[in-house]
Amino acid sequence: MFFRPLVILFAFLVLPAFSFWSGVDYAQNASLQKSTGEDFIKYLGSKIDAKAIKELLVIGVGTGQNLPLLLEVFPNAVIQGDEPSQSMASCTQSLYADNPRVKIDVRAAQDIQAKDSYNMVFSSYVLHWISREDITKVFSLVNSSLKPQGIFVSKFANNNMIPDIYNRFATIGAKQKYKAALADFVSPMSHHDLTFIVEQLTSNGFLIQEIHFRRDPYIFDDRDSFARALKQWLPRYIHIKKTAPDLADAYIEEYIDEFLVDSMQESGGKVITTVPIIEFIATKR
Repeated sequence: MFFRPLVILFAFLVLPAFSFWSGVDYAQNASLQKSTGEDFIKYLGSKIDAKAIKELLVIGVGTGQNLPLLLEVFPNAVIQGDEPSQSMASCTQSLYADNPRVKIDVRAAQDIQAKDSYNMVFSSYVLHWISREDITKVFSLVNSSLKPQGIFVSKFANNNMIPDIYNRFATIGAKQKYKAALADFVSPMSHHDLTFIVEQLTSNGFLIQEIHFRRDPYIFDDRDSFARALKQWLPRYIHIKKTAPDLADAYIEEYIDEFLVDSMQESGGKVITTVPIIEFIATKR
């Protein structure tokens, strides 16, 4: 197994946008989102015959933060971007309306319909938003969408490696003052460990070329910038903002305080945290 050095990225920012995320707000308030998948994309360009990729599917294209680098690294690729949120897809469609190499459709990973169409399927920070029950279906559909010897590459958060922290986050939400606001909240996040992903890839017709687990460090200029980032993607905050807006900022502050216990530190005014991730490169058998 090959492990790469840790790199500085921006946490949880290229996401499959759910209906409660505004594409316009998300794009305008996340200037660092563009860098999230850059290391992974550049690495793929060094490992794959990039010029041979002619048809590329991006699952969860979001507001298109990864598209500029994908177009550069894979210069001969025509990119199909699938995005389940109409709001996110509309933003990306407007940006790439005149680019003949990019086509954006509103489609969830669970609804991929293409057969033997792509040389490569790419996703960045997407799989942790797909339920364990749906992963089998998604991997099977991805396999069917790929041409022979097609490549499936993905990077996603592996949050169950730090369950203590996430249990504490659940404890915050269980506090009496937040109970009513979160009464009907269902977390969209899923926790896929390394063993589960290996099993799903191999049972759905893939040969694993590389799979990595590590903790990526993420650096924010200060506590406020970290809070602003959280407000763009954190589902519980977005839910509370709608159901009890007067409690939303208090929730974010408690969330950050829990992070600071042992997974995050403040140094020279900057906030540094790490998130466990899994990356893989697999080929269709």
